[in-house]
Order: sequence, then structure tokens, then C-alpha cells
Amino acid sequence: MRAKSDRSQWDTNRLEKKKKLKQQQMIDMAERLFIQHGFENTTMDMIAEETGYTVRSLYLYFRDRDDIFAAVTLRALDVLLDKMKHSVGGKTTGYERLMAIADAYFTYFRDYPAYFEFNRIFEVHTYYYNRPVKEEGFGVFVSRCQEVNDQITDLLIESIELGQEDGSIKNSMGSKKLMLLLWGATFGLLQIIRIRQNHLNDVYDTNEEELFGEFIKTITRILGV
Repeated sequence: MRAKSDRSQWDTNRLEKKKKLKQQQMIDMAERLFIQHGFENTTMDMIAEETGYTVRSLYLYFRDRDDIFAAVTLRALDVLLDKMKHSVGGKTTGYERLMAIADAYFTYFRDYPAYFEFNRIFEVHTYYYNRPVKEEGFGVFVSRCQEVNDQITDLLIESIELGQEDGSIKNSMGSKKLMLLLWGATFGLLQIIRIRQNHLNDVYDTNEEELFGEFIKTITRILGV
């Protein structure tokens, strides 16, 4: 009986691994379509054709198109979180950690433009401020995106609070409010850079690095450093 039970468990694990592998392959192909055609123009029919499955088969792995897009966005957010966590290693003050995170975000924006765009679209179309994700019937990937976004938010807030405690950040604004102000300003600037990227030099006599550097100087003054 024990051998039969072990065999059944092995079969279950094998089928689960096979299902996850297929799901990852679908996500790979969907990512290419979202990059090529954009979020709005990519349909379930297109994803089905690209993956070689029927639309009905896709629904065995994903709740809907938003769930597939969230799966792609989760990859983007995982990369961002990893870069931010890695950036704060060895940084002792809250201000140093915050500046390292800002630099990691800019590097991510520059090196992963498609992922930055996925993040932006997710914020606009799917984000869930003050909405209980599990109760709203979202797919599992949206919930996981929320978890990663929450970790990024916590990392920022913890860095601000550390800086206020160690004196490296003089601004006494509440940490959550200050985090939202800094995140909004940074996110907004990067969107402007993305939109006007081809005209920064000839129209504004600047470039991405210089503009972001001047922005950091402004942020430093806001922090009271």
C-alpha cells in the first residue's frame, strides 16, 4: 500500500511540474506578444495562436487575459525587487539605502524598458489600492503581483524610517506619506523621460542620466540632507 501511495504522489508531482512548465511556456510567448503589440492590442485569440493551444485550453491555466498579463508583470516586478534588495546590501544609513534603491530603479528603467512599461500598465489598469484582492476575485498572479509590490513599498518605508532614526534623513514627514511622494515623483519623471526620450538632447539640451541626476539633487533637498 505504501509503494502504491508513493507512486500516486510521484505521478501527481510529475503532472504538476508538467503543468507549470506549460504555463511558463505560455507566459514566455505572451510576453513577446505584449512587447510586440502592446497590452491593449493583444487578445486571448492571439495568445492561443502563438502558443499553439485553444483559448479554452488557456483558461485551464489562467483566469483571463489580465491574469496572463499579471503573470508577465510578476516577472518584471521580481526583477525590480531583486535589484532593489541587492542595491541596499552594505548600506548602513537610511539615506544611503534610499539613494541605492533610486539608482537601482533608474538602472531597471534603462535596462528593462518593456518591464517598466508592464509595471506602468499594471498600475493603471489593475492596481488595487485599498481593495482586498482575494475577495475581488482576481487571479492568483494579480495577488502575487500585489505581494511583490508590497515588499517594494515596505523596503522604501523601512529605509525612510531608518534614515529618520539615524539622522541621515531630516524630513520628519510620516514615512508612508514621504514614500508615496518620492515614489510618485520618481515614477512620474521616468515616464516623462520615456515619452520624450528622443527629444531630450535636441529640445531640452539634456539626457537621461543628467536629468535623473538633477532630480536626485532635488530629492536630496526634500530629504533635508
